[in-house]
Amino acid sequence: MHSESELKAIEIIEETLNGLEGEERLIVLVRLIERFSLEEEMRELFAEVSDKIPQVEEPLHPVNKEPVTIASFNSPSDIAAFATPRRLKDRTLVIAAYLQIKNDKEELTAYEINKALAEGGHRSSNITATLASIMETEKERPLIVELHHSDDRVLEEEEEKEEAQGKTHQEETPPHSRKRYLVTEEGLRRVQKMLTEFEEE
Repeated sequence: MHSESELKAIEIIEETLNGLEGEERLIVLVRLIERFSLEEEMRELFAEVSDKIPQVEEPLHPVNKEPVTIASFNSPSDIAAFATPRRLKDRTLVIAAYLQIKNDKEELTAYEINKALAEGGHRSSNITATLASIMETEKERPLIVELHHSDDRVLEEEEEKEEAQGKTHQEETPPHSRKRYLVTEEGLRRVQKMLTEFEEE
């Protein structure tokens, strides 16, 4: 049974710790143990307590030993939820990297990237501008690049000719959304780093 002085000391310590956060509380307790040279007593106490705790062969929450990679996820929304990018251009890079790796693609259209963003509730109002902002981020070591093909100019000339003749180009996606992009090795490394840093937190 605790004496009156012990109860008073416990009350003071509890009141002090209540005003602190978890790590701050631990620091205070460690300082008290060191201040009063209680290290040996604490070791004996913990040893006594640990002997009463039943040991389990397997952890209650097994740790996934497989490293998290871009291809580990089942959908663009899943990888975005895991990486939790705060800016739209970071989310766009994550989504583009996922589409490229998961589907083994050599190029991506702005339309399909924005479609995947929209499915997660983060559609870009101007996807080409968003992609351009990513390209501006690291000019020396670009994270994503726009691809140009020999038939691009032919397609543009056909569209210009139709517009000059007053014809309406009937197509599901506007011309700028057909622009093609590729996430570079540097971009893929950047996304992988996001996943690894989050996993280690």
